[in-house]
Amino acid sequence: MRHSVYLLLACVLGVSCKHDTADPNRTAGERIAVTLTTLQRSDLAAAFQRSGRLATANETNLSFKVSGILERIYVEEGQYVKQGQLLATLRQNEISNEVLKAEAAFDKAERDLKRYQNLYADSATSLSRLQDTQTAYDVAEANLKIARFNQGYARILATQSGKVLHKLAEEGELVAAGQPIVQLSDESKGWVVRLGLSDQDRVLLRLNDPAEVVFDALPGRAFTGRITQLAAAPDPQTGSYLVEISLVRPPAEAVTGLIATVRLTAQTRSSALLLPVSALVSANGSRGEVFVPVAGATVALREITIGPIAERWVEVRGGLQVGDTVVYKGAAFLYPGARIEVVDDPHRTSTAAN
Repeated sequence: MRHSVYLLLACVLGVSCKHDTADPNRTAGERIAVTLTTLQRSDLAAAFQRSGRLATANETNLSFKVSGILERIYVEEGQYVKQGQLLATLRQNEISNEVLKAEAAFDKAERDLKRYQNLYADSATSLSRLQDTQTAYDVAEANLKIARFNQGYARILATQSGKVLHKLAEEGELVAAGQPIVQLSDESKGWVVRLGLSDQDRVLLRLNDPAEVVFDALPGRAFTGRITQLAAAPDPQTGSYLVEISLVRPPAEAVTGLIATVRLTAQTRSSALLLPVSALVSANGSRGEVFVPVAGATVALREITIGPIAERWVEVRGGLQVGDTVVYKGAAFLYPGARIEVVDDPHRTSTAAN
C-alpha cells in the first residue's frame, strides 16, 4: 500500500504511467512544446487517503485457560449477550479427574503430615523428616488449588455485554489453552476505523490529528474522526503500522467490517522540496521519474525519490536539488532524447507554494 496513491494521482492528473515512445507519425526533428518549473522549498501540509475497516473500539477474544475438548458453544454469531453469561464449556471428564487426583494427593499429604508431627513430638523422627513432610503437604495443597482454579476456567463467561462477532472453534474440537474461541465486541465503547500505514506515512501523523471518513456502503455521507491510536512498531506480518480513527458520531447503520476511505491531514513539513505531481511520468512506491532538459534542446529521464503527496504537490527526497529544472507540462508526450520547445507558463514558473 506504500505510496500506491502516487501512481493513481499521477494518472488522474494526466501524467503518463508508462514512458511514451517516439510517435512514428511525428515528423523527424519536430519539437514538442513543454513548460518547465524550477524546484524550490516551501511548507507542505500533506493530506492523503487510505482504506480501512470499521470496528468497535473494544473487541475481545475469549479463550479457555486450559486445553481440552470443546463440549459446547451456547451462542451464535450476531447474538447479543450480557456480562457474565455462559458462552462455552470444555468437556469436564479429564478436568474433573485432575481435581480428584489433586484432592487424593492432598489428603495423603495431610495424613502424612499429622503422623510425622506426632512422631516428632514423641522424638521418634528427625526435624528434617518432618520438614520434608511439611513441604510435600504445601506442594499438594498448591496443586489442589491450581486444579480447582483450572476447573473454574474450563468455561467461558462474557467479560462484558456486547455482540458475538465470531465463533472461532467448533464443538468437539481439541482446543489449546489460550486459543480464541469467541470474539466479543462492545458497541457502547464507540466505533473506530482501523488501517495500516507505511513507515513514511506513519512519521507524518500525531495523536488527535483530524480525519474524514466515508464508507462505500453509505455514499454521499462523510464522518469526522481523530487519531486515537498510533502503533509504535510495525505489525510483524504485514510491516505496516496500525492506526485507529475514532469516529465522533458513527453512523446509525454501523456494522463491523464496513470498508472505509480515510482522508488524513498530516502535520506540516517545513521547507520541503516540492514538485508538481503532473511532472511525474511514472511512480512506484517511493521511486519516481521525471524529464529534465538537457542543454535546453532535448530531455533526459531522471529517477528520483519521492515522499508524501499534498494536493497537487509531491515532496522530493532525492535525485533533485533546489534550483533544478524539470518538465511539468507536456511530460506525457516526451521520450528520452526528444527535442523540446520551451513555452512559458504565465500562471506558474516555479514550485514555490502559493
